[in-house]
Amino acid sequence: MNRPFSRALIASGLIALSLSFAARGDDQPQAVSVGQGSYASFPPNITDPKLQQFLLGPVHVDASVADRPVPTNKWWSNLLMDKYPGNLWAYPLVVNADEKSLEIFAPKGWNDSGGDILLSAPLRLTGVPPAQKSDVEILADFEGDEYPTGWNGQGAAYGTGPAKGAIEGETPVDGYEGQSLASSFHGGDRSVGELDSPDFRIDRKTIHFLIGGGKDPANLHIDLVVNNAVVCTATGENSEHLEWKSWDVSQWEGQVAQIHIVDQATGGWGHILIDQIVATDNPSVQPQTSDAFSPSGSTVMNWGDWTVTFRLANGPGPSMDTTVGRGMPMVWSEFAGMNPRFLNVNAADVTDGQGNPLTLPATADSILLENDGHLFGIFVPPGTKFALSGTDLNLTFTGNKRYVVSALLPDKAHAALFAKYARGIPRDSRFSWTYDPAKAQVTTKFDLTIEPLDGQTTDTLQGWLPHHYRDTIQQLALGDYSYLTPRGALKVAPGHSFEITYPFTGMLPALPAPTEAEARLDHPFDLTRMQYYLDGYAKDHADKPKDQRYGGDTYWGGKDLTNYGQYLAICDELKDTDRAAVFHNVLHDAMTDWLTYTPGETAHYFARYDKWKAMVGYHGSYGSEMFTDNHFHYGYFTYGAALLGLSDPDFLRDYGDMAKLVAKQYANWDRNDKSFPFLRTFDPWAGHSYAGGTSSGNGNNQESSSEAMQSWGGVFLLGSELQDRDMIAAGAMGYAVEGEAIREYWNNYDGWKQGPNASNWSPDYHHTIVGILGDSGGAFGTFFEGHPMFIYGIEWLPISPILSYLGRDPQFGKYQLDAMMKAQQDSVPGFKFSDLKTDWGNVTLGYETTFDPNHVAAEMDDLWTANDPIARDTGTGGLTYYFAHAGRSLGQPQPDYHTSIPTSQVYMNDGTHQYTAVIYNPSMQDATATVYHDQAPVQEIKVPARTLLTAPVSPAR
Repeated sequence: MNRPFSRALIASGLIALSLSFAARGDDQPQAVSVGQGSYASFPPNITDPKLQQFLLGPVHVDASVADRPVPTNKWWSNLLMDKYPGNLWAYPLVVNADEKSLEIFAPKGWNDSGGDILLSAPLRLTGVPPAQKSDVEILADFEGDEYPTGWNGQGAAYGTGPAKGAIEGETPVDGYEGQSLASSFHGGDRSVGELDSPDFRIDRKTIHFLIGGGKDPANLHIDLVVNNAVVCTATGENSEHLEWKSWDVSQWEGQVAQIHIVDQATGGWGHILIDQIVATDNPSVQPQTSDAFSPSGSTVMNWGDWTVTFRLANGPGPSMDTTVGRGMPMVWSEFAGMNPRFLNVNAADVTDGQGNPLTLPATADSILLENDGHLFGIFVPPGTKFALSGTDLNLTFTGNKRYVVSALLPDKAHAALFAKYARGIPRDSRFSWTYDPAKAQVTTKFDLTIEPLDGQTTDTLQGWLPHHYRDTIQQLALGDYSYLTPRGALKVAPGHSFEITYPFTGMLPALPAPTEAEARLDHPFDLTRMQYYLDGYAKDHADKPKDQRYGGDTYWGGKDLTNYGQYLAICDELKDTDRAAVFHNVLHDAMTDWLTYTPGETAHYFARYDKWKAMVGYHGSYGSEMFTDNHFHYGYFTYGAALLGLSDPDFLRDYGDMAKLVAKQYANWDRNDKSFPFLRTFDPWAGHSYAGGTSSGNGNNQESSSEAMQSWGGVFLLGSELQDRDMIAAGAMGYAVEGEAIREYWNNYDGWKQGPNASNWSPDYHHTIVGILGDSGGAFGTFFEGHPMFIYGIEWLPISPILSYLGRDPQFGKYQLDAMMKAQQDSVPGFKFSDLKTDWGNVTLGYETTFDPNHVAAEMDDLWTANDPIARDTGTGGLTYYFAHAGRSLGQPQPDYHTSIPTSQVYMNDGTHQYTAVIYNPSMQDATATVYHDQAPVQEIKVPARTLLTAPVSPAR
């Protein structure tokens, strides 16, 4: 299936986080051993310019935190790559920034289609730097088609005039000002030359300039020449991002000078980039020539698990640090070297901290400010002066503390409550969890580190969404007000530490074979027909030449791994040793190929990104090389590895640690493991994963919620095979939390169950499912096709026991299936089920096995009799057939039952009223499982080592 690659992934920024492969000068990567597996020390033969820049270029992270693994796939990840932050959907507020101000938006309502939230006009906050005299002398700004008068170029490198950004063959250039710059890339890196200024008299104390390009002081440099001697020089930093540099030239004031820009380099990075050469008496980088704050970009200064702080600045001069957190109705801004200013303020919209009329100028520690129908509380240090200047509201600090807290108030009556908590700024946010198999519960914990800005408060106001407070165990002291968000009503509770508990009743790696009792029903399981599916898949895949047995990219190749693994597990349950050997051998070959790197190989390997603290599979697809959809792709690998481990413990002994690294790429659960960022693709507060590698200008998104759930299933099941308790707990946490988020936000289950008052969606959204969940709302669509069968189907695949959550409420499952068929028939008149064809027909039937396997068994027989390709499909048709019959033997999972061994489920068959426990014991020792009903033990079952056991359960009385 087609995957999106529409995010802004062109790297630019401040610093490189670590040396990367080009900087080391290696020709080929080395194989780094992990058990019997290995990965490439860096990705070889990268020719795509975007990927080169992504791997080599700097990111917008401050040097003080550059040694931390940089999180990607977050709601704020575009800060890493874009010059200014796009819309950061913190909920309920949204912030962004440009070269003039920080903008704070409030939710205004739904758009006409009900898919996205509309935003208010922004509250605009900027700064007023100390006034500087306008003493700037522009020596060269390199605007226009020709070089400035008197500038003389020799050689081909500088062309006939300035460059309009990147030249053909050059990776993207940014950081320059205006439309053009001086570049020696004309003719490529091999060209050489020199660009010289006319003589000028030094009559200012400092010369500033923007510089980029190669780092080669001997051959690439800009020089200041006085009396025929080079007195100042500078070179680039191996970056296409131009940065400010300065020379103190005060000792040569009054003397005649010249600037030479030299390129005598002919190898890689053999070019230099220069722009905006200015002379001034202001030593600050890029001198301020007015009282307007004009930040040249943003830099990430710090982050937590649901908070982030970024700086708007222009070099080391005045700056504004802004902190935002998900669910927090406040934005904290800290100022250095300047005072704040709110732009476009009407005097009538300003009142005192209690909402009473206020005469400006005034001195206060808070005011209330109306903006586009929303009420903001503005909290500042005591003694701050407020004054209007035209339509701007100027603030002047009178002490050492320099902050502004902008809080979205529900009404004036809550101003005092917000005043109590506004002056505590969140410096860190940490998410943790514990999993108790005996209680079948995952308890999540949210801890904030609050620093008092004034006073002693160590609490704040933290907001929560429906998946936090609706069907969970929690003691949140939720207030009497709420905010509109794209995820429904956000309710707020004070504090700094919060706990929320979710149920998790276990998960099976595979389903047992259909029972003899099932054979007595209508449409019984036919072993001969199952063998047809097994032999067909083997013929289409396993019998091919070795290099054609599984896909070459991580998405389609990963799908093959899980298909092989599931067919292997089916053969094992059917005691079909000959066919099991076929699937085992090809799966073992495929897994060991992917999990091993041999220098010189061109596909089926993983490679390390040192800079990004990552390990990525090649070949990738749909942007996975830049972290897009990583959990979708690698969830197939982790589940496939777990399935192989069911019948081959030796594989896990040899390759388990390497497979664990694949899991850590998307779900690193160990905060102390600095080789990957913590929970790369999962947003702990939002409760779901994100697919966008470095986000976009309007936030992040996720399409296939079911593949996200498979990724958690892979972590849980592989952890179970490896007997890694922390990994098991991480998989249980992700599955429990994301499953609740999917029910709420992709499916709006409570809106269906309880009515419009419980809905998270706009009444104008006339669909029953979301295909793409974005930070701004949800879309009834996909990134590849627009028909309803694709929009629903992308949330229902791939068929496996991991997706049992889809059948949690059989009536709702049937409702969604009927809604899909009606929408498809409305879209394509005359559409019938067989028109779904093989792939999407089996996706749909696979979904139906989770809540009505009896109907699927009958449907598959009818389609088989009609010689329909859906039933005759030897791709995933065999999985549909097997799971339908295994499912009708067992019945539905019972949420009020669980066992003490996490790899288990308890079922009840409506037809026979028989309760059945299916328990897989992954350990090497026999074990005893306790069966619980509503937390009370009701039975014990002995389970042999490495066995999938089916046992009757006496129902609780």
